[in-house]
Amino acid sequence: MNTAETSTPSPAQAANRRLARTINIGLNLGAPAERGWTVDVNDDHLARCAAAGFTAVRLLDNLAPHAVPGDPERLDPAAVERLVRVVAWATDHGLTVVLAHTLDRR
Repeated sequence: MNTAETSTPSPAQAANRRLARTINIGLNLGAPAERGWTVDVNDDHLARCAAAGFTAVRLLDNLAPHAVPGDPERLDPAAVERLVRVVAWATDHGLTVVLAHTLDRR
């Protein structure tokens, strides 16, 4: 018997298993600059991902369009709330979430 199969997985092995089947989704948080490459994700999208056997979702977002005018270090609370809601939906369906943020101001 292989002891690697019966031993407790290391944290890295456990993380790798959670990420084994990851789907990438460009997340629409409502800014005009996001149109054309993003998805207006809802709970049903994430339920379908889980039902299809995905174990994780990588949410790609561009936070720059959501900076508060005059204060680029602060984000529009509505965009943050939307992001939190989408992450909650994903975790409610047992999906591990990887957030891939960009602050590209172009």
